[in-house]
Amino acid sequence: MSFINSNWRAGMARVSQSINAAFGELVELTPCHARPNYAAEPYADKAVTITGVIAQKSHLGFEMAGSNLHARVETSPLCASFSRLDLPWAIHHGDRIKRLCDGQMYEVASVSDDGVSRVECEIRCLGKPQR
Repeated sequence: MSFINSNWRAGMARVSQSINAAFGELVELTPCHARPNYAAEPYADKAVTITGVIAQKSHLGFEMAGSNLHARVETSPLCASFSRLDLPWAIHHGDRIKRLCDGQMYEVASVSDDGVSRVECEIRCLGKPQR
């Protein structure tokens, strides 16, 4: 199959759906109204349940110590990614993400596109619900 004659973006959308099927979990996404100097105000009536991937990315680096090469693994903050086709609106800083498996709440710290078919968000933990 030639990529020249096929729809490349449609193929990447199928890849994104495969990522959701393999690594995804159900999360509740709630848009929030950001207010300067105050906590974001959530719009609970507009919350949707979608499939997303929450993971902690790691970066492998190498450093030289004399003539020896040592591997160093660094972890970055938590990241949530969503298929662009699944999102009903654009995600913004301050929006809330709730994992439905355990009730863990997160807040979106920054949003970036992967350039193809997914939206990646750096997230911060807001806390676990009390039982």
